[in-house]
Amino acid sequence: MTNVLLLCSKHVRTICHLLSAPAISRRLGIPEPHIAWEPRYNVPPGIWIPVVWRPDPEEEIQLGEMWWGYRPRWAKEGSPQPTNAKAEAVATSRYFQAAFRKHRCLVPADG
Repeated sequence: MTNVLLLCSKHVRTICHLLSAPAISRRLGIPEPHIAWEPRYNVPPGIWIPVVWRPDPEEEIQLGEMWWGYRPRWAKEGSPQPTNAKAEAVATSRYFQAAFRKHRCLVPADG
């Protein structure tokens, strides 16, 4: 499975003391990742961003990175990678329904 993420267009990650990898790891009781997060004031789609996720139901929660973008496996290479989905259609849209049902994560962000 490719680690991808779908969010609305842009967000800010300033990494205050509450959003640092050590703080999140301590709060959730999970191992700290071997990555350093730098503050970013413009976090657009198409980059790696920090997330909290559970790869499989049997696995532990992890703190790591995912690629911000999404394309279903059945979609052709080069097809659009949307960054928004309508709340009223995301559960039923052919494009998003599998990801919405099975693949969710938390994105540490403060703006």
